[in-house]
Amino acid sequence: MKGKLKTVTIWLGILLSIVFAGLAFYGIDWRKTGLALRAVQWPYLAVAFVLMWAGFAWRTVRWKRLLDVGRPADDAIHFGDCFSVMTVGYMANNILPARIGEVARAYLVGRKTRTTKSFAFGTIVTERLADVLMLLLLISFTLLTLKLPPESKVIATGVAWLGFGCAAGLVSAIVLRPTVVRLVERGLTAVRLVRYAARLADMTDRFLRGVSCGGSLRTLAWVWVDSFGIWIASLYMTWFVALACNLDVGVTQILYVMCYVNLGAMLPSAPGYVGTYQWFCTHSLSAFGIEKEAALAFSFVSHIVWYVPLTLLGLILFLRERLSWGQLTEAEVVEGETLDESLPA
Repeated sequence: MKGKLKTVTIWLGILLSIVFAGLAFYGIDWRKTGLALRAVQWPYLAVAFVLMWAGFAWRTVRWKRLLDVGRPADDAIHFGDCFSVMTVGYMANNILPARIGEVARAYLVGRKTRTTKSFAFGTIVTERLADVLMLLLLISFTLLTLKLPPESKVIATGVAWLGFGCAAGLVSAIVLRPTVVRLVERGLTAVRLVRYAARLADMTDRFLRGVSCGGSLRTLAWVWVDSFGIWIASLYMTWFVALACNLDVGVTQILYVMCYVNLGAMLPSAPGYVGTYQWFCTHSLSAFGIEKEAALAFSFVSHIVWYVPLTLLGLILFLRERLSWGQLTEAEVVEGETLDESLPA
């Protein structure tokens, strides 16, 4: 069943990417797109490149903060280990299907540090939850301040509510953690999977504790500060790419584009968000009167700015760690992992 679900997810992502790519490329005058690409101003791209790495380093700091919850200061995880694992995980997301990089990160950090994979995966979900909620706040600001076409406003509002619904469900599970854990154990027992019930209930408990930062309000507050800084860096990276592509848009308009594209990235897609990234870029920029060819050129350039360096560095670190593709594709938060009771719980 698990293998079938994974296969369905992979093919659904590929199908959606093909559909979105078709919508993005439909009616394109490729000569105009080529002219827009040749007119790119490289100095602005250099600034965008620096901001991309600054934002990624800040993401590493945020994840390290989450992984260090409950650890003594002399047992804190090294920044370099977090950075290496995150880069390999992002590389895996860029070239492998089904967002396998997220699970691979939990697996790899478990190998390098004394961290259970279920707790590590919980911290990764915390990151995603913080990102979604921050993007929802930011796109809500743009919906209140920008004059958007009715169609764009409807789609953006729908995407925002989808993200809010997912976030609300996870927050409810965190708040009701003891009840959720009991329901998992009772549900598995009811369907005659008694031998798995206690183990999976324990993994669920550790996962939800990881998501909730181990109950540390101070860490949770810092995660929000980190998340705001990360997206501000991403905002100005995207704005400098827009300047490089000679787009006549302001910072608030680019904020809308950034939120729209990243919330759209929650949909299943082919590796590297190919197709979906192009459509959400072109569609969001059309709200501000940007020609489709110029918007498509922007989507290519902004995609390359983060995709190529992260993928290349991830491959280098992957080879340095002497990992195999099988380790990434088969990485799971396995039921048989060794649980160390001295770890954050």
